[in-house]
Amino acid sequence: MTAEAFSRLLGAHRSIRQFQDKAIDPALVDRVLVEALQGSSSSGNLNMVSVIKTLEAARRQRLYELHFEQPMVLQAPLVLTFCADTHRTRQWLAQRNARLGFADLISWHVASFDAIILAQTTALALESHGLGICYMGTTLHSMRAIAEFLECPDHCLPVTSLVVGWPAEAPVQRD
Repeated sequence: MTAEAFSRLLGAHRSIRQFQDKAIDPALVDRVLVEALQGSSSSGNLNMVSVIKTLEAARRQRLYELHFEQPMVLQAPLVLTFCADTHRTRQWLAQRNARLGFADLISWHVASFDAIILAQTTALALESHGLGICYMGTTLHSMRAIAEFLECPDHCLPVTSLVVGWPAEAPVQRD
């Protein structure tokens, strides 16, 4: 991608809150997530992040409730929940008989930042395919309840979420 094309992509970003009733190809989502993970920076290349895809309407209904009943959660065909996840790193350290660590505030920050970096790369990649996204700031407010609903293990906590779908609106660019 040229610098000019990337600048156009950045300039075209809008938070989309209204979506068409149109499915997203699961293969496209999987490809974007793999490419975003491969193309995102990660502290120490640890990739302390997991992504949970929620497609089913009934499960999105519960996420709608947990995200303060924002209608876009029901309207978008996909919710991606980006989680700080220390499991792989702790496994890697244990296999090497290294000091386990990664159960403190610093490791939480490292994992959270990895999740946010991946979320932003994913957002740009999805937008480059014409999809619309909107970040869900309510993820942090409902972190524990979302983690319980998504059955996240103790080492995995939601940091942010994206609703994803084909835009049904074209809002003006924000200031």
